[in-house]
Amino acid sequence: MKLLIYSSTILIIILGFTQQRPNTQKGFFSINFEESIRNVKNLKLSQVADNVEYIQLQTNEECLINPEARYFFDDSLIFVTNKDHLLKFSNSGKFLKKIGKPGRGPGEIISIYDLSIIPSKRLIYIQDGPSLTSYNFDGKFIRKVKIPYRGILKILNDGKMIMWDSSPYQPTKLTFLLTNERGDTLSYIPNYCPVSIKPSISASPSPPFFPEHFYQYNNRFFLKDEFNDTVYMVSGNKILPAYYH
Repeated sequence: MKLLIYSSTILIIILGFTQQRPNTQKGFFSINFEESIRNVKNLKLSQVADNVEYIQLQTNEECLINPEARYFFDDSLIFVTNKDHLLKFSNSGKFLKKIGKPGRGPGEIISIYDLSIIPSKRLIYIQDGPSLTSYNFDGKFIRKVKIPYRGILKILNDGKMIMWDSSPYQPTKLTFLLTNERGDTLSYIPNYCPVSIKPSISASPSPPFFPEHFYQYNNRFFLKDEFNDTVYMVSGNKILPAYYH
């Protein structure tokens, strides 16, 4: 049974990518984005799910949720980023635990940049600026290490790390970098679209809005940069092109 879980009411509008042309030799797809824009369709929840369950998360003084919070789902748990700590809920919405606390020391968090959940190992990795802090699902602090490069970091299920870096203020050599647990480079994507913006004295421009650079689908890990029209995927020790539009 297909099941969609929502923590709040969501209006879904999906772009209909109607003209996908598979290349059977390379498994590469071309998406006609202009044509898709002209065929925007509303998608009803009943078309994609047999059952829809709305989960109301418990709130009290211990677990007030930041408006900019992000939500990460395990089969039985819901994790919510709350700036300088993490909130853990059951899949029924019951508040279970606060993980981490504000600060710069071991087990403390300045600000959550991104989060990686590894259900098979019951591990949580929090990117806190230049540091990577790990906890188990029970909230026990494991370790805090410095990240040797800048960018947004994701930990994959097998322990490999994928980094995205595309600063609008200075050109970067790489867009994506794949390493093993020791930090050895396995694969990378050069930055084909270097962009450099000189901040004004009076106001610094905000980087282009692109909400998510990583996503998983059918047990595959995909990557997308806002300045590049190609969607990449991780396959073994390689970053390979998967789609372009």
